[in-house]
Amino acid sequence: MSAPLFETVLYARYGGLDDAPEEHERAVQLTRAELERTVLFEVLVNNRDERFSVDHFGQPGSDQAAYMERYLSPDGLKVIGQWSQYKVPDVEPLRMIFYLHFVDANLPLRTSYGDQTIPTLTPTPLHLLLLAGYDPIGS
Repeated sequence: MSAPLFETVLYARYGGLDDAPEEHERAVQLTRAELERTVLFEVLVNNRDERFSVDHFGQPGSDQAAYMERYLSPDGLKVIGQWSQYKVPDVEPLRMIFYLHFVDANLPLRTSYGDQTIPTLTPTPLHLLLLAGYDPIGS
């Protein structure tokens, strides 16, 4: 996580933090925990049908849902739609990326078609970071 992103999220969540040092330290720890468990997922949905909804993506026992979803070209190199357009592109297969907060890599990823095992988490490829800059909630 970059220092500017960390500072942006910290300020968005906790304001100027002119409070006591222990309150500042608690805010820093909470922000670090949030960002360390925010994951950018890339998924490929084949044979999509009427059951599909991006709202289904999350984890069992968590109220977190897909955030800032973007739909990509088949080769994954350009954005062809995004969350703000409220329309899923009519392409097959559907390639999509989204952030999920507070991910537990030991739990499955919930989807419209059942739970899927989360593969070993790896650093986000540069081309996806360029397509999917992170905007903190509340910023």
